[in-house]
Amino acid sequence: MKFTVKSSLLAIMVLVASMLSAQTETTTPTKSKGRSKPKTEVKNESEDDKLSKDLDLNTEQKAKFKQINKEHKDKMKAAKADKKADSKQMRADRKAAHMAILTEEQARKYEEHEAKKEARRAAKEKSKASKKASGEKVSKDSKANKAAKAPKSKSDQ
Repeated sequence: MKFTVKSSLLAIMVLVASMLSAQTETTTPTKSKGRSKPKTEVKNESEDDKLSKDLDLNTEQKAKFKQINKEHKDKMKAAKADKKADSKQMRADRKAAHMAILTEEQARKYEEHEAKKEARRAAKEKSKASKKASGEKVSKDSKANKAAKAPKSKSDQ
């Protein structure tokens, strides 16, 4: 009888210890919020280091590679900003074309619909910005994005 009680107590103690260990692991922060460089920059630098080592680049070539990469990154940012501006202008053009063919009552309803859509867009951007500021991973399928993609009722359409 004593043997089964001891083994049961031992099993319970092991179970409790493993649960406490698992709980401690999940509450321990894995990343520091005050890191100096974004993860992608660190990754790019390590890729650049590996490439320069593989190609046996001299210091002048390394400097030129770094400059070329910086220029490319700047061009990509500019292209992204241009694309965003173009999209905004295209939405405005579409809205103007829609408004031109609507009656006054339809135009009022259309404006209400567009205001709701813009509010969803703004909420999504605000959520994205706050997540980015807090260091939380921002995914394309975030709750705000899913809510914006959710089927609308007939009254919203």
